[in-house]
Amino acid sequence: MIIQIQDTRALRSGRRNPYLDRVKFPRSVSLSLALLGAALGLPLSSLLAQTTLPPNLYADTAHAPFLHGVASGDPSTHSVILWTRVSSSEPVVAVVWEISESEDFSEPLQSGSVNALEESDHCVQVLVEDLDPGQRYYYRFSDPVGNFSAPGATRTFPEESKALRLAVMSCSSVYSGFFNAYGRIAERSDLQAVIHLGDYLYDFVDPDEQVRVPDPFPQVPENLQEWRERHAYYLLDPDLRAMRAAHPLIALWDNHDLDRSSVAALDQSVQAFREWVPLAEPQSGNPRQLYRRHTMGNLIDLYMLDIQMYRDQDLLAGGELSFLGNEQFEWFEGELQYSTARWQIIGNQKMVTNWSLLGLPDGLGLGSGVVLDSGSWDGYSQSRARMLSAIEEHQPGSVLLLSGDMHITVVSDLPLDPQDSLSYDPLSGEGSVAAEFLASSISRGNADEMGLNSFLIGEMIRISKDLNPHLLHLELTKHGFGIVSVYPDSLLAEIWYAPILEPSAELEFGGGWVLRHGSGHWERGSRNQPVYSEPLSLNAGAPFEVSEPFPNPAKERIYVDLLSAQDLRVSIAILAPADGRIQRNWTENLQAGQSRRLEIDTRGLSAGHWMLLIGADGHNTRKFFSIR
Repeated sequence: MIIQIQDTRALRSGRRNPYLDRVKFPRSVSLSLALLGAALGLPLSSLLAQTTLPPNLYADTAHAPFLHGVASGDPSTHSVILWTRVSSSEPVVAVVWEISESEDFSEPLQSGSVNALEESDHCVQVLVEDLDPGQRYYYRFSDPVGNFSAPGATRTFPEESKALRLAVMSCSSVYSGFFNAYGRIAERSDLQAVIHLGDYLYDFVDPDEQVRVPDPFPQVPENLQEWRERHAYYLLDPDLRAMRAAHPLIALWDNHDLDRSSVAALDQSVQAFREWVPLAEPQSGNPRQLYRRHTMGNLIDLYMLDIQMYRDQDLLAGGELSFLGNEQFEWFEGELQYSTARWQIIGNQKMVTNWSLLGLPDGLGLGSGVVLDSGSWDGYSQSRARMLSAIEEHQPGSVLLLSGDMHITVVSDLPLDPQDSLSYDPLSGEGSVAAEFLASSISRGNADEMGLNSFLIGEMIRISKDLNPHLLHLELTKHGFGIVSVYPDSLLAEIWYAPILEPSAELEFGGGWVLRHGSGHWERGSRNQPVYSEPLSLNAGAPFEVSEPFPNPAKERIYVDLLSAQDLRVSIAILAPADGRIQRNWTENLQAGQSRRLEIDTRGLSAGHWMLLIGADGHNTRKFFSIR
């Protein structure tokens, strides 16, 4: 079962997904025990059988011993956390880190040394402070003998901004499909950060979604070492590594990331998550505390709420168990009350909107028969009303909720009572307190994998929207991620879909929805054209401006936008950053006040890092890009 939430930890079926009959995989990759042991960080004795990997899973051996890549996370205006792991059998390995404003690291801004310890699974997390706001940085690590990790890119939050763009995702099972969506996110150069709303990894293999399963069959982790092994296994995926290296990560855990069977089991799964995912240390010192605020200058306050650790801990006045717990809710309401940001965005693991099933045909086996998922906010109506009332009181019309877990696409208004026609008008959205955006799953199955035919899926959508008029958009079969573009007067949520049954560079735009500041509801009707790069504006004294190259990394072509204050002839060159040699050079004509997009053919350039040098009238601009 996919949409209905249930306990699947005991599933051990060997049934194959019928979709596999239509998928042509290359021959599975066989690794030597020594290489696989280094890649997963496991002792040789535990690898006697695990020698075969599914397609597109391999360690970053070109940057050994940093076989699991690099990552950054939980950025602020002046700081960011850098992450890597050293594959080593030594108890302590000294690691040097460096951060730079240039991709070629010709002028390192800061550097330092940190020990990768066996007791933390040789994972390294470094808090780098005293950075400039709104700046893009590059970082890397090296070991005592001079081996370098893959480089990574990160950003700090600006103090003031007129536009910020975030990616949002959830539910990424490496067994259920290929991480093509991660690869497409990694290629974007316009993201401030990526937000993962939980189920970053999976404890079990769904018997109906066996697309990429190793031999022998994975078992549910039961101790600290096995949770570490699961994290290590995930980072054999090059698309996940690329996404983590390309953008700072702001993450939550959800039920599949954790083991709630005992206090000790929970602590061990939390420890592994905190070792392998770049996260700020909680001020309370309690590793279980994950709720936090990220202030993105004057534009956004992002609140990451955690359902998993606080659900059912407290009893509300009306007799219902609390979904957030009193301590977390009181923190959240206080933060919300005093927020001075233009927008408040709330990330949480579960769907918030009411989704009534009353009136659907019998026999579908969905939810409780009353609501779709009583394990989400629909099962905690008093907690939901308390949260929406706090939003209505403190920040009316400026709140977007980002949700995960459901594996489907949901664009919804959030009125206090969607069935009350006196307080909420579904035709206009008037009366809604806030808006919700749930951007499907990276790879985990939904209605398609449930075996429902297209007619029944269409009927489910039609009847659900009739029963729940605040549900503006539903899509139940595709997988992907969301992009949220935030401006002072509006917010645009886009959905992007990627295939999961085979490696692919395809990407499908699924639509965009506009939330006007102060309205509290989505505009009716969707946009059918995506927004990618921001319009350029000229700085004082600059004869022209150049956007960041996109997509980045590139394959066959890359694009840049140019804007000139006057008619201008610019010279353009592609150089190898390592030695400064010019590989290609040409000129282009720009017209005053008109933005021009250049398409640059990158075929023939070798994989690696390149510099684009654009100059005119004594003004030069350097932009870096990579070829995969």
